[in-house]
Amino acid sequence: MIEKKAIKDIEIYKDYLIAKYDKKITLLSVAKKHNLSRDGLYRFITRLENGNVSKIKKELKKVKMEIYMKHKYGLRLMAIGANRKADTVIELRKLIREMDSDGFGTTEIAVMCGKDRATILHHLRK
Repeated sequence: MIEKKAIKDIEIYKDYLIAKYDKKITLLSVAKKHNLSRDGLYRFITRLENGNVSKIKKELKKVKMEIYMKHKYGLRLMAIGANRKADTVIELRKLIREMDSDGFGTTEIAVMCGKDRATILHHLRK
């Protein structure tokens, strides 16, 4: 079942397409009909045609993190464990640098490793 907002968005876009090709109808009249400013109508059309970029990036980042944890970092993190022996710390540092080079931020790395952000920054500086 389609949400009310989606139905309204479809109506706005249909009216926009009609106005786009019919010279008798202005875009300002379409904006007024749907209680939007002209600028608001253009932003709405841009978001609709290009997709909601911020939501897309956020969802892709979440999926990327899950995939990397499952196939690259998950087993290694479990194998390293929580002890603080020298060899373990060296491996953890190596893993954190790899995560950083893969484009993860310090907060994301901290969540994935179960460490606090200050520890991650400390390991990235050494």
